[in-house]
Amino acid sequence: MKNFKNISSIVVNEELSWKDKIFLTFDIDWAHDDVLNDTIDLVEEANIAATWFVTHETPLLSRLREFKI
Repeated sequence: MKNFKNISSIVVNEELSWKDKIFLTFDIDWAHDDVLNDTIDLVEEANIAATWFVTHETPLLSRLREFKI
């Protein structure tokens, strides 16, 4: 991915660390595994990075941990 930046690279006081960039974040707060699975499919197919806010245990966590761009 060209010019990939991790969301953890944001420095609020340094505009260049976030200006003109898009950061995708997903909150899986009790999302049904079918919905979560479809969402992971979309992210993988687009070969983009995302930050996942995990609030509960699901078998799909292993899939999230394995995904690399």
